[in-house]
Amino acid sequence: MILAANRGSSLSGAGKWEFPGGKPKQGEDPKDCVVRRVREELNININVLDELKPYEVPVDAEKLFRIYPFVAEVDDGTVELSHHSRAEWFMPMQLMTLAWPQSDLPIIEEIVGRIFKNGRIV
Repeated sequence: MILAANRGSSLSGAGKWEFPGGKPKQGEDPKDCVVRRVREELNININVLDELKPYEVPVDAEKLFRIYPFVAEVDDGTVELSHHSRAEWFMPMQLMTLAWPQSDLPIIEEIVGRIFKNGRIV
């Protein structure tokens, strides 16, 4: 199962689904960032199991944003929402039925591709 969160009404892209995470602080390792941001956003602790292929998305005509997706498992905690309207667990193929920002589509493609190739995400 894969955890996705729905962006709350106070966030840009409200109503779209996203993978928990966020931008790193200056000098912060992407892996440390995702652990910190998931704890801040959802009040759960995660263990990173694998790194998916990083990719870049355009922010504007002159700037790219690099995304570092990870596969992780919940270590402990109970999901509590602070920025999102809801969070749910989905089967991989269900991900394709949800409204996502364009920046998350390469992650979904890689997840589904890994499952078809290996029978699992990791």
